[in-house]
Amino acid sequence: MRKENSDFNTKFISEAGSYLVNADYFAFVELKDYACYVIADGIDPDEKKESAKLAVTTVITEFSDAPGMSAGKLRHYLKSAHEALLRESDEIRLEASILILLTDYKKAMWGHAGNSRLCWIKNGEIKLSTKDTSLTQRMADQEEVALDQISAHEERNNLYTYLGQPGHFTPVISAKHKLEDGDIFILMTRGVWENVGNAEIIDAVDGVSKAEDVCTGLEDVILSQRLDIIENYTIASVFINKIYQNPKAGRNKKIFKIVFAICMAVGMILFSVLLVKYNKNKSNMNKIDRYQEKGIEYLQEMNYESANKQFSDAYAVTEGISARKNSKTEQRVKMVERYNKMVENVIFGMQALNDAEFKKATDQFKRANDILTELEEDYEEDTSTYKDGIKAYLTYAENMYQGIMYLDESKSEEAVKCYKAAMDVMNEINDTGRRDVAARGVNLAYAMEQMKYAKEKFAEAEERYAEKEYVAAATLFDAAAAAYQQAFDWGNETAEKQISIAKDRANTARAMNSSRSDEEKIKAARTALEEGRDIAGSDKDTAKQKFDKALEELTGVTGSEADSLRQSLEEEKKALGEDPDQDLLNALNYILKQDYTSAEQALNSALEAYNKLNNGTKVQEVQALIREIKTKKANQQE
Repeated sequence: MRKENSDFNTKFISEAGSYLVNADYFAFVELKDYACYVIADGIDPDEKKESAKLAVTTVITEFSDAPGMSAGKLRHYLKSAHEALLRESDEIRLEASILILLTDYKKAMWGHAGNSRLCWIKNGEIKLSTKDTSLTQRMADQEEVALDQISAHEERNNLYTYLGQPGHFTPVISAKHKLEDGDIFILMTRGVWENVGNAEIIDAVDGVSKAEDVCTGLEDVILSQRLDIIENYTIASVFINKIYQNPKAGRNKKIFKIVFAICMAVGMILFSVLLVKYNKNKSNMNKIDRYQEKGIEYLQEMNYESANKQFSDAYAVTEGISARKNSKTEQRVKMVERYNKMVENVIFGMQALNDAEFKKATDQFKRANDILTELEEDYEEDTSTYKDGIKAYLTYAENMYQGIMYLDESKSEEAVKCYKAAMDVMNEINDTGRRDVAARGVNLAYAMEQMKYAKEKFAEAEERYAEKEYVAAATLFDAAAAAYQQAFDWGNETAEKQISIAKDRANTARAMNSSRSDEEKIKAARTALEEGRDIAGSDKDTAKQKFDKALEELTGVTGSEADSLRQSLEEEKKALGEDPDQDLLNALNYILKQDYTSAEQALNSALEAYNKLNNGTKVQEVQALIREIKTKKANQQE
């Protein structure tokens, strides 16, 4: 067992500083073949949930259940901690920085998210330090901030990757590193590195043989500064006094020398050829690993063009690899081929989206998704960190294509649902450009509804005009013109010509009505009143139509005789019961007079009656007019 044949010594200090609550947490577990060290810094204000403790204990539990040391394992442990914080984020989002150090007692690797840090010391010098996932670190990498100014820069705690963050979680994963006797790892939260520099770290390990002495030495540095406020601070040091040595290593070397000598004797040329091929394969495999690691990082960022370049380069390298059938190398080559093909499908899908070829895009993203499933099942690849982005674009392409199909079939309601679903999925990944494309689809579907409504009103107006019911005709022509205008505003350019036609017809109808004298209108109204009374007992609907026609004839007519007729008509109508059609027509008359308050009252009355009659078409028509009236009222008040 590796642990029993190695010597790793670990100590730590964790204090609340000037605060009552310590939001930091550290824990470790050393098993027979692997060890795990975890440090976290809670960065949310919730003191009850203890986000750092929850994150660390989750990692320790996951590691204890399934110990190991690989990039996939690290991502799994980090993702488990991330999801644990998300599950507990009820009233307040739980957030934390975290760093995990794994070792098999011969090598080590680490992963982190946020600004908890690791420092690797070898032979008294700092060999390597982790980089924060912060805006300050990015600025330092671009030489906009000096390295010695990072700990005091105002954006040092402005993190772009951390536990509990919304959206995609993309932690940083290191490669594996060989260890040597005497190596030291120091893990620390921001309460330490903000107040301790590299020089103080080197001084703290100089001549020290115990892990606890490093921790107390760095703590003394922090306390000696007599700061007004001391942040929570946690320091953990891991002294590697002895790494694990394979007891069979010496015997294997002797066997190798004998075999090598025999091979040299049998054929130096053959051995040289094999050695060259081996070294070439090894070099190429290392290249592939680097390309793939970088490509996956780009996939996580949804930077598909850059990911395509990395996997294309990796695939090109596979052409120079010699591999036996069914060997691990051959499987590795095939996996790279799958990755390359998958990213190519994504690129073709994105190009198809740009060209509005949504059926083609759907096919490409489906192929990419199928390959992701193959990578998971055949090669046990962890695709969870970037699969959601590709599935989001698949859902978007499917809904956009279906929305177009529904528009072609004049099914506007179904089209709106599809386009809104496309908008929602783009909102989730913050792709505002494609979200706006879907929003334009929603407008086109709404425009289709308005065009249908406008044509119906225009046809009805023509009928009224032919029957010389000019007031009603003018009102209906105005309603058609308003609907055509709305359709044009929502993107239907064919509606533009119809707007002026409907307005001209409305003006013509008003002119025809104005040419008649008040006496003619009163006479026509009285005739309609009498006709309605005669048939009220046998044909209520026709009677209502007669009374409505009489009221239309009196539009704009003043005087006691006209007022008396109106009162009689209203009483006759009231005796017949509710008349939502007349309420709707009255509302349109009020709209012409810009009396929007009365119009809204009439529309609400019509809406109530149509709901009772379960007339869904009329309900939608009235609701659309109510929305329009509210907008006009708001504009009028301004």
